[in-house]
Amino acid sequence: MSSLVLPSYKGLVFPFKRKTTYKTLSDTSVANQVANLALQQYPVHSYDLQYELLRDDITPSEYRAIQGIFNACGGRFDSFLYLDPVFNAVTAEPFGVGDGTTTAFQVIATFQNTGSPGGPDIIQNFNGAPSFFDNGSPAGSSVLGPTGVLTFTSPPAAGHILTWTGSFYQRCHFTTDTLDAQQFLKGWWKVDSLPFQSVLI
Repeated sequence: MSSLVLPSYKGLVFPFKRKTTYKTLSDTSVANQVANLALQQYPVHSYDLQYELLRDDITPSEYRAIQGIFNACGGRFDSFLYLDPVFNAVTAEPFGVGDGTTTAFQVIATFQNTGSPGGPDIIQNFNGAPSFFDNGSPAGSSVLGPTGVLTFTSPPAAGHILTWTGSFYQRCHFTTDTLDAQQFLKGWWKVDSLPFQSVLI
């Protein structure tokens, strides 16, 4: 599991493809009644990037950076970090409510309009040091685990709202073992498709 970050360059062009997927088991009875069972609490995000220009005639090379991270991951084998340009930071984001007993809380973030419906993303990979708050005050003694679980030494009081502020990455895997790059001028390359998707640890 690497800590490599996929770089972003000016040669990245639209359309920017971002797909969100859940997994649901569904069955329909003979009376046409539908029963659904959610098999996945948090979504998986799939991306497909297009680079119309990756320069290999500058230092450092943009083309070698993309090819390098693909090679370092061994295609689909290892994971890397990606800063989703649409959803990568939160401010005063709720992630739990104290009950006076529970000490461990999974850090989450919800993609939504303020006050509108939304579902949580699990947050496990932070970009910098996040700040945690207990009812608006800096959180007491706590340890942030590798899977994004924040464990308090003493349980937050009942009714206390737990929030956090910070930036985060999506941990991703390439979804192909092949990187198809084309050189169209000396030192200039393009990649028509670089597909990958988020994974949990």
